[in-house]
Amino acid sequence: MKKSSTIPFWNKIQFRIIITLIIVLLFNSTITSLILNLINMTGLNLGAIGIWLNNFLNVIITTIIIGLFLHYYVIRPIKKMEQTIQAFENGESDVHINTTANNELGVLGERLNHLFENIVSFHHNQQQQIQLVEDKSSSISDRINQMTNDIASLQQHFETITASSQEQLSAFEETSAVVDNMNGQFQSIASDFDEITTSFHHMRSKTEDGVSRINDSSKMMLDIAKRSEETKNNIVELAEEVGKINEVVTLINDISEQTNLLALNASIEAARAGEHGKGFSIVAEEVRKLAERSVSATEQIRQTVEHILHDVDQIAKQSEDRANNINEESNKILAINESFEEITSNIVSNIDLVEKMNEHTQTFTKSSDEISTTMDHVTSKTEQTTERMVELNNTVTAALEDMKDVNTELNALNESFQKIN
Repeated sequence: MKKSSTIPFWNKIQFRIIITLIIVLLFNSTITSLILNLINMTGLNLGAIGIWLNNFLNVIITTIIIGLFLHYYVIRPIKKMEQTIQAFENGESDVHINTTANNELGVLGERLNHLFENIVSFHHNQQQQIQLVEDKSSSISDRINQMTNDIASLQQHFETITASSQEQLSAFEETSAVVDNMNGQFQSIASDFDEITTSFHHMRSKTEDGVSRINDSSKMMLDIAKRSEETKNNIVELAEEVGKINEVVTLINDISEQTNLLALNASIEAARAGEHGKGFSIVAEEVRKLAERSVSATEQIRQTVEHILHDVDQIAKQSEDRANNINEESNKILAINESFEEITSNIVSNIDLVEKMNEHTQTFTKSSDEISTTMDHVTSKTEQTTERMVELNNTVTAALEDMKDVNTELNALNESFQKIN
């Protein structure tokens, strides 16, 4: 391939552009002078227009000549290169830039051809490498899938073993807890039996004391019943006396009404007597007012007496009910006394039975302690085994997750190579 330094100076685009400009200037000056001379031969004096026309022709001719030069030597070769590059980008790998120019554009075309060849070769090698990587990735992915399945199966076995160990551990712990609970309960029962025995002895003493007190209470209840009967009789007599008071109040009320009537008649007679009966009229009026107040007072006394009679009657009934209740309670106390005597006899019998049960409970407590110690030892061993199984299961799970991650990365790598392909 030709280098830029090997291009002869006269073949370079820069040199040709300079030569073209020199030719354009010489040719342009000649043509412009010829046109102006022809115009002067016609006898026309253009003046400033001639100068402007001269410059305009120079620009037009220069532009046309330079445009033709650039189109032939620069633009057309560059367009061919651009079309070739576009075709190569569209997937035509066998394209080639055909150029005979011995200048920079020719060198550029040859370099592009070499670049196309390198790209095609690189793409071919890349496709081979991608295919190789895809094959290896597929093989590795299959092996990883097989290993993942094996690890998953192993994990399931570990989970089954772990679950079984957990169940056994739970069963041992529950059994140990039950045994401990039973042991505690037996100890509590033994303690309760001791307390029950003490309580029975105490109950026996209290029951005997209670029987004595019940006898005293029975005597007191009989005395209270007798006194209640006497109180009831006194209340009945009081009611009769209050009834007599009511009769007296009625009599006073009648006298007050008659006094009121007499005072009214006296007032009438005093009015007939005129001036002589005026003083008597005042006295009669005061007597009438006093009689009216007596009637009002006796009415209040009557209502109070009736209220007292009602209360006394209620008290009499309540006293009678209480007397009956006291008699009933006295009979109940006598029955309770008999029950206490039976309870005392039963307590004495139960004391012997509780002491025997306490001895059996102590024996069960010792056996329960031995079982609890054995269960604690078995539970400890099972916990150690379960912990090791859990650790191993966690390790297998972590390895399974790593294998899944590697498989995912391989799939992603395979997809990326397929996209590149």
